[in-house]
Amino acid sequence: MTERQIDKIKKAEGAVQELLQAAAQLRRRIEEVQSKDPEHLSELLRAAEAFENEIQKMTEALEGWRKEIN
Repeated sequence: MTERQIDKIKKAEGAVQELLQAAAQLRRRIEEVQSKDPEHLSELLRAAEAFENEIQKMTEALEGWRKEIN
């Protein structure tokens, strides 16, 4: 049986939630590094921001997909 689109969306949303947790963990690690290695802080912050931006794009795409099938 083929997977319904809504089931695919739900799986993708679950994956996005895992990415959000990873992003939060990355931010915590950055805070730890801040005191140990301040010269790499801005690079890490840029990477975290780019990661979070990509997660936001995925979230918006999933919302659009969900609206299309409803």
